[in-house]
Amino acid sequence: MQLRLFPVALAALVFALDQWTKWMVRTHEPATVVIPGYLNIVHVENPGVAFGLLSQSPSQWRGLVLIGVSVLILGYIAILVWRSRTGAAIGLRLALALIMAGALGNLYDRVTHHTVTDFIEVHSGPHYFPVFNVADSSISVGGAVLVLLELLSGRKKKAEEDTNVSPALHDR
Repeated sequence: MQLRLFPVALAALVFALDQWTKWMVRTHEPATVVIPGYLNIVHVENPGVAFGLLSQSPSQWRGLVLIGVSVLILGYIAILVWRSRTGAAIGLRLALALIMAGALGNLYDRVTHHTVTDFIEVHSGPHYFPVFNVADSSISVGGAVLVLLELLSGRKKKAEEDTNVSPALHDR
């Protein structure tokens, strides 16, 4: 049972951090230079998806579609988390918990504020990365962990195949 609670606890912690940071940004209207020339805290309300995609879409249905897709993805992730019970799946559970927390954080914003609060602005001189938030970071890190797990899994399978080659094949 503890393995099932770990991703829920991690997702709850990341969700709480995401919501707290967004609340701080909304209530304090910051425009702060954290690392001159590289990192700022700003306040941007994003009606689109991650990194401002679809934010210029005039569709009246955009919000409902984004909420619906988010709910479907969260349901699918919850099923995956529930089914992955073994200790060997801890990396998968970690990745899914991070993705779930980020999706839930942005979904909550979309439902309660009709936009998502973004505030982390990274840049190098005149080159700016789209403004993002803790939830976006959580989704990105969870996705990166999934990719890394898949790459490592492929290497492991390849190594197992190489060690299981029939001795008759070595003699040829």
